[in-house]
Amino acid sequence: IGEKSSATPKSKGRLLFSSPVLTSKTPGHRVDADVDVQGVKKLYMVVSAGDDGFACDWADWVEPVLMTKSGQISLLEKNWVSASSEWGEVRKNANAGGGELKVLDKVVRGIGTHANSTIVFDLPEDALRLKVGCALDQGGVTQNGGSSTSAQFYIAAEGVPPGVGSSQTPLEERAPENAVSGLKVADGVQATLAASEPMLKSLTNLDIDHRGRVWVCEVVNYRRNNGQRPEGDRILILEDTDEDGVMDKTKVFYQGRDIDSALGICVLGNRVLVSAAPYVFEFIDNDGDDVPDSKRAILTNTGDPQHDHSVHSFVFGPDGKLYFNFGNTGHRLCDSEGKPILDRWNRPIDDSGKPYRQGMVFRCNEDLSDMEVLGHNFRNNYEAAVDSFGTLWQSDNDDDGNRATRINYVMEFGNYGYVDEITGAGWQSERTGWESEIPQRHWHLNDPGVVPTMLITGAGSPTGITVYEGDLLPETFRNQVIHCDAGPNVVRAYVTAAQGAGYSAKIENLAVGEIDKWFRPADVATAPDGSMFVTDWYDPGVGGHNMQDLERGRLFRLAPEGSKYTVPKYDLSTASGAVAALKNPCNSVRYMAYQALLKMGKSAQAELLALSKDPNPRMRARSLWLLARIDSAQAALAIAAGDSDPNVRTVGIRLARRARMATKDYLPGFLKDPSVVVLREAALALREDRSEQMPGYWAELASRFDGEDRWYLEALGIAAMDRWSDCLTAYASLPKDRIVPDAARLIAWRGRGSVASSMLGPWLGAEGVGDQERQALLRATDFLSGEDRQRALKGLLENNDSALVIEGLMRLDGIDVNEDPRLAELVRERVKKLGNEPSQLKLIQRTKIRGMGEHLLELATAWGASTQALQAMDLALETGAAESLGKELMVQDPSERAVALSKVLALSNRKEAIDLQKKLLESDTVAKSVRVESAVGLGRNKSHHGYLMDLAKADRLPGESKSLLGPTLRASDNAQIQQAAEQFFPMVKTSQKPLPPLEELVKKRGNAGNGKSVYFAAATCSQCHMVGSEGKNVGPSLTEIGNKLTREAMYVSILAPSAGISHNFEAYTARTDDGEVITGLLVSKTAQGVVIKDAKGIERTIAASELAEIQKQEKSLMPENLQELINEQELVDVVEYLMTLRK
Repeated sequence: IGEKSSATPKSKGRLLFSSPVLTSKTPGHRVDADVDVQGVKKLYMVVSAGDDGFACDWADWVEPVLMTKSGQISLLEKNWVSASSEWGEVRKNANAGGGELKVLDKVVRGIGTHANSTIVFDLPEDALRLKVGCALDQGGVTQNGGSSTSAQFYIAAEGVPPGVGSSQTPLEERAPENAVSGLKVADGVQATLAASEPMLKSLTNLDIDHRGRVWVCEVVNYRRNNGQRPEGDRILILEDTDEDGVMDKTKVFYQGRDIDSALGICVLGNRVLVSAAPYVFEFIDNDGDDVPDSKRAILTNTGDPQHDHSVHSFVFGPDGKLYFNFGNTGHRLCDSEGKPILDRWNRPIDDSGKPYRQGMVFRCNEDLSDMEVLGHNFRNNYEAAVDSFGTLWQSDNDDDGNRATRINYVMEFGNYGYVDEITGAGWQSERTGWESEIPQRHWHLNDPGVVPTMLITGAGSPTGITVYEGDLLPETFRNQVIHCDAGPNVVRAYVTAAQGAGYSAKIENLAVGEIDKWFRPADVATAPDGSMFVTDWYDPGVGGHNMQDLERGRLFRLAPEGSKYTVPKYDLSTASGAVAALKNPCNSVRYMAYQALLKMGKSAQAELLALSKDPNPRMRARSLWLLARIDSAQAALAIAAGDSDPNVRTVGIRLARRARMATKDYLPGFLKDPSVVVLREAALALREDRSEQMPGYWAELASRFDGEDRWYLEALGIAAMDRWSDCLTAYASLPKDRIVPDAARLIAWRGRGSVASSMLGPWLGAEGVGDQERQALLRATDFLSGEDRQRALKGLLENNDSALVIEGLMRLDGIDVNEDPRLAELVRERVKKLGNEPSQLKLIQRTKIRGMGEHLLELATAWGASTQALQAMDLALETGAAESLGKELMVQDPSERAVALSKVLALSNRKEAIDLQKKLLESDTVAKSVRVESAVGLGRNKSHHGYLMDLAKADRLPGESKSLLGPTLRASDNAQIQQAAEQFFPMVKTSQKPLPPLEELVKKRGNAGNGKSVYFAAATCSQCHMVGSEGKNVGPSLTEIGNKLTREAMYVSILAPSAGISHNFEAYTARTDDGEVITGLLVSKTAQGVVIKDAKGIERTIAASELAEIQKQEKSLMPENLQELINEQELVDVVEYLMTLRK
């Protein structure tokens, strides 16, 4: 048992207001503050520079008015105690330079200053509120076109909180006593530091037991720090014995190497489930001494170890089931003996695509029997949350940099679209009708069969999630999903609203690390008193498995100000006591109540029936789940069906499903329900129905589709998943006045099977169908099986519209256009019409139209060194153009076209290309420029490094190629080649000085404007990263990187890129049957082959039949020698620029 924590905060100042960073793009160049200042003695008004240095950061406090009990006082009439400005002077009714106080050309009254600035006023005792405008002064905005101006405004009480007034919290201010002042919390909420170092270190997940004790996973042995703590990571129990919200006792429940990097904990009475991939362990404490009496692995071989995308926390649901999930490195579920776990259809639960893909979310009994896959095709769904109605919610993380992090309502059995449902191709693989915006494209949201996304939250690193069903926190947060996002340092609520059969949501922040950007909330849970606890990983960075701080960790409590941490006690031996406990907002308390009531059986029925009439629909729902097990599902169903709240009526359908009731015994009563939410749930109930009545029920539900609600359409699709033809036949047999034409067409678009294909065919060829609609229809055919797809498309070949004929050729099998003059001519006309558009490559490759070699070489010339040019070159070589190309290149004085073609040839790994490049390189009569390109091209492939070294030793390489080949060969993973390269390709000595230590670099401030110039030039960053629409899409987009990484983490990411590689940006090396070796990012992997994107952004497709092996590499594709390209100041400037890239 530990001592009382010394982490109680001793604030140096209380933050009352903070503005966003204002720039010349801020509407009106101004935001307004209205701040409660009651009880404040000293008022601090602070302006800090944005993240681009303090140049041109002229700032104005406009019309500052103090509201008091006796009236209004202008601060312009009061003298300040002190005032400072980093440039110019603080002045009343004049700017820092002494000129007119102007905002957007308008003269205003106020206080002019310049970042960094602090102004202090003494306030009268009767002060109530301060109203003031925070604005950018014209004096700064007019300089450099406004690009250098950015400032942030703060108002604080009794002092300047740590971190305010600078863009990063100084290292010396990261002491626990400053932790609370680094947060901004919602109105009506107070943050308390409940525990910190030295009591504990980095925290991941938590749970709170029925006694109010907080159980946490403390992780040190994470990734590159694995083994740092030889004894292993720990499960801690933290307890507050004096109700002040600060933990004063700590126990080690378990420590061991087998739970290293644990990412889930669930406390179920004396049973504790800990998720630490590839295992989930069950600990049993029989005697209540907080020491486990037994431990066993209940899941094994489930996920990659030490990976955030593997198995996550379990949570107990209101139905008595367990819910959990894993991300896309979870791979499979295996039982304690390592045997595959099967779903209800006796299919192995794995990510093979038969049928499940990528991340999944599950439901099962407490003993892990009756395992159900409730949703699949997520990327990294970090944790699941289930509310009292049994509705499931979770977050999902995007491929870094695509601003597509999302929050999902999980419609059961749905596909959530991370990869192509049929092929498994990645979202970046081009497809018909794909989405115009990347965040939507990332999840295949235009594809039939993908459940809509409730909310896209942009860039982030989403972590723990729960549903808050307490009443201690302000109304805004009650009955809402509460979620941690460690990237933007925030705990927030998603306030939901009905949207058809699904939901929309808006964001309300609960706690934000506005001052201390090391705040990395990892998990959140509700305590028995209705307060919430948040674990803080506390680290300068997040993502890519890069952990930089091993010693710090925080636990915060969120509650109304002055709220004591008093844990209610319940008598679980009585039905009334257990029902009272069932109403508690803490999941562990409800678990204890659930088990007690279940054990009481019918003796608890009267109390539960009384609860079923509670004014709160969530309480009514909780009672019904238990009544269904204690009495009968039919009786509970009858109560639910008569409830006024549609969410409670959905509980009736759900509990009938849990009881495995036949749909004919309950579903007819719901088919006419006025609520589309209930109809949605009725549709989902048909997913497992094999009865003869099912198609008729489905047709009734389909007749209620309004032709617009995508949520409801996907529910219908889930219901008909294995019985599409039966369902559509029943639908077609309905009276004509019950079938809305627009709705019928969309149902056919969503459909699968022979009947759907027969409906799609005529629609595809009909006149008056717009381009966007036709693209959607063509995409729908991609989800039909072979015969069904042929049936839907065969009519297109006879269509009068040549564009439709071409679309048919692109999708139909067994058509030889070279044997049909009409089709061949149509293809050639189409190719000619497309001019230089890359889309023609797929047409040429698909149809294998003859005589295109010269045309393809022309395209390769026009497109330069690009993915499209490489594809054109490879197609040309495939069609026999190697000979003519060789003649064009094997000359002393090549044409401009020949030089351009040599650059594209150097990208190719086809055998014809390699043979030709070697021939060119070894020739003494070929132009030097062509030979250099051949040498560089061969140097891109590891399998030719030995050959190049032999040429170098024989002095057969063109001199100009040596400086280009040197860095590649010196970095070879073959020791002999590396040593030889250092001799024959020595590094040019530079005058660059060694960089100072990281702790010194982070204190430096640079020039963001110069940093931008360096970023796009000497530093070569834009050759791999996008900022907005500029750069190449190889590594993660950096458009909002300033929101995610602190300055410390930014330096580490640049100088040691392999220390933390974001998932999906790991380098892979592929080897072909011909011995060619290609290294790059894995863009897509399907049964047909893989697509690798190299460091130049060139995508290379390797057919599965030609792929010998593919392996993930430990080193990042990003070079580690950036400091050799730029000097120290330029590096500081680049980091300064990157810090400005924010949402």
